[in-house]
Amino acid sequence: MAGKINSINNLVNNIVSRKTAENRRINEDKTDSENGYKKKSGDAIEVSELGQKLKKLLNYLEKEASRKERIGFHFIMEEFINRPDSYDIINFVDSQLYLLENRLDYLVEALNQAYNLKNEGLNPVLWLGIYSRLLQVEIVNFIYVTSWIFRYQDRNKRIKNLVAYLEEVRKIIDENSFKPIKYRAKLIYESGKEYID
Repeated sequence: MAGKINSINNLVNNIVSRKTAENRRINEDKTDSENGYKKKSGDAIEVSELGQKLKKLLNYLEKEASRKERIGFHFIMEEFINRPDSYDIINFVDSQLYLLENRLDYLVEALNQAYNLKNEGLNPVLWLGIYSRLLQVEIVNFIYVTSWIFRYQDRNKRIKNLVAYLEEVRKIIDENSFKPIKYRAKLIYESGKEYID
């Protein structure tokens, strides 16, 4: 188990390092030294905060999480490293901390869903792409609906309904990006009612 946690820790450090390198590259392209300095300082703080927040999640994983939760988190971290431009890592980490501090049961469920995706050999790109864009109550409603979908015994039905729901949520996010979070959260829940038994 310690090996798995060390592996997750390495993945977290890798993500923070990549983010730092990416920000450094952006800063080197800046021609205005004053603006570049301000940007560099802001990016350093942002990356430092990202590392601290990820460490809080790791602390939970080390002390309280189940084996499945750790594997699910490891799977997500690997995805962030393999496809760094596909996901919003900062928003994802903020959302996970929100769940950790306010709805631990939903964080556990989400990490178990990631584990199930890995265990069944399913491509997590669509699920994680949407999951990493959601905020607070949006993510709670999303996990609630997907928890019902993941309970289906029929694998084909589970996959079909999961993909259909993910597409619906993606449209909601894209079409209502400037609407209040609570409004989008309500749509995310209502669009999943048909999947709740």
